[in-house]
Amino acid sequence: MKSFFSCVVTGVLAAFLSLAPFSVQSATPSNEPIDPAGVQLEPQQQNGITYLSGGIGLDESRTLLQTKGYNLHMTFSVGPENKYTSDVDLAIQNPQGQSVLTLNQVGPIVFV
Repeated sequence: MKSFFSCVVTGVLAAFLSLAPFSVQSATPSNEPIDPAGVQLEPQQQNGITYLSGGIGLDESRTLLQTKGYNLHMTFSVGPENKYTSDVDLAIQNPQGQSVLTLNQVGPIVFV
């Protein structure tokens, strides 16, 4: 587990969910076919909030970046080369500091 990286996002989750979806700027769409054997994505839920986490491998990253229906998109990377990192601990809290979503060892891409 890469415990060196922890992200805390504050704000009302409803505000995040009301935003128009935005995409990861570094990702470029590709017309190459995606091999479904390399994709292990399953929607998860916590406290009634649906999320996807993954992006390990090119096929899974491309599939995740093409997925619609999630308004909060996060990509975790480290270093000057912005290399993807997984095993990220993520906590989303409301303005009062109450936990809304707490995920352990997720990434490198998380959609909420």
